[in-house]
Amino acid sequence: MPFYVSLKIKDSDNQKSKRQKKRVATNLQKLHSELLKHFIDSGSETDVRKSVRIATWNLREFGGGKYKGRDFESSYYIAEILSHFDLVALQEVKADLKELKKLLKILGPDWDYIATDATDVPMTAGNGERMVFLFNQRYIRFRNIAGELTLKEGTKIRAAFGERIKLEDRFFHFYS
Repeated sequence: MPFYVSLKIKDSDNQKSKRQKKRVATNLQKLHSELLKHFIDSGSETDVRKSVRIATWNLREFGGGKYKGRDFESSYYIAEILSHFDLVALQEVKADLKELKKLLKILGPDWDYIATDATDVPMTAGNGERMVFLFNQRYIRFRNIAGELTLKEGTKIRAAFGERIKLEDRFFHFYS
């Protein structure tokens, strides 16, 4: 569960800040309930020892760009959604990782990440973006080896994704 400590209303907060924190906290409770309801209604496995929840999310220019980053409120909603998964591939994360680190602070100490290189030239097809894999360390373990797979033209991966995953000691391991 994410850490929402900074939403605590302080005596030193102005009225606008107090209203904003209250609104965000109320909306987070609703979002949390709706996400749980969605997983239950969809028949998703709720026993974490039997399943891992994997997601991918294109956060459009996360960490800058034309939109200058996410505001205070949206960071909490993003964290709440991500917290319902164990492994998340975030797309379009900008080279500057300040916003990602702010998000990780909200998610809490159980969360970590692995990031690809950002494209070098901001105006190229890659737009100075990278892919980031967020993972909940309570369920996902990184084995300290990362690589890029490039297949020869016309070559295909023959094993289905499910045949390359093995559950050992409550952790999923990927094999080629």
